[in-house]
Amino acid sequence: MVDLVALHCIHRKKYFDPLLRFKMPSLLLLTQLVLPIMLLLWLLLAPLRSLTAFSLQAFSTAIVLATIALVAPWAMPPWWTPILYGAAFLLIVSGHALLRRRNPHRTKTQPNEILVLLPLIILAFFGSHQSWNAMVGHQLPQGEFVDVRSPFLRGHFIIENAGATRQVNGHLHAADPLDPLHDVAFGQSRAIDIIPINRFGFRSSSFWPSDPEEYYGFGYPVVAPCDGLILEVVDGRNDQDVPRQDITTPSGNKVVIQCSGFRIVLAHLKSGSVVVETGNAVVSGDIIGQVGNSGASTEPHLHIHAKRLSTFGSGSSFRPLWLLIDGQFLARNDRVQAH
Repeated sequence: MVDLVALHCIHRKKYFDPLLRFKMPSLLLLTQLVLPIMLLLWLLLAPLRSLTAFSLQAFSTAIVLATIALVAPWAMPPWWTPILYGAAFLLIVSGHALLRRRNPHRTKTQPNEILVLLPLIILAFFGSHQSWNAMVGHQLPQGEFVDVRSPFLRGHFIIENAGATRQVNGHLHAADPLDPLHDVAFGQSRAIDIIPINRFGFRSSSFWPSDPEEYYGFGYPVVAPCDGLILEVVDGRNDQDVPRQDITTPSGNKVVIQCSGFRIVLAHLKSGSVVVETGNAVVSGDIIGQVGNSGASTEPHLHIHAKRLSTFGSGSSFRPLWLLIDGQFLARNDRVQAH
């Protein structure tokens, strides 16, 4: 999941608060299942009587559902869940519209109806801003970018973190100079997190298993996305139970490849899976390791980012590059298939 955002919560601590094991699934259940279903049931079973109030009720509900669909990560529940919500919304609104046509009596909007709607209208107002920024995040922004091959040879995948705005890419917090992780994480602020899923859209055998072995992506082969030279290899770091994290080495097991004019970092690899060594030459498609859950990772996934060395006066640092994969600029909830 959002490893960089999670680091904000555990900054200067060695491991995740064990209570987060229960807090994170509860948050997902509340925002991605309970809230949408409750709104749809309210619209179905308790439509406001006046046409104006019902229109506001339906419009605000639509904005909130759209915001959740665009901003929330849909690895679990699966990506097709918002489509079901959208279909249910259209059926409910169409059904009520048909009933109102058959019974065209008009009622005046009552003040108490607006009071009932006020929290939903406020939620929709703030949600519209988040939705807009989420959509903007899918557009390739200005700046340097590089294009690499897929780090997987085959399979189905969903993007957990990527894109040009914070609404769809938690890594971008590190681009803020005031962020506590800016100095150590700026070079990865344009990173992409990729989760392997099965053909039905699920990323694990149950809702939130603690054993990384129960995630379909755990142990998935990772390949070099470019021709280059292996600059750094870290292996032997333990894979953590979900969502426990080890921030002593945030990247966990990783491989760094020097490509043509830039470097690619592939992180959170499975312990003992790395099959390359520093100094090895690789070509695109060579297996380098497997997806794991090492380091500051809340569940098994592949973290990948590109960076380029910059020199300022007598010092040097890395600046992040926007990353295209097979010519595509990816953002949260994009689905890709490797062949």
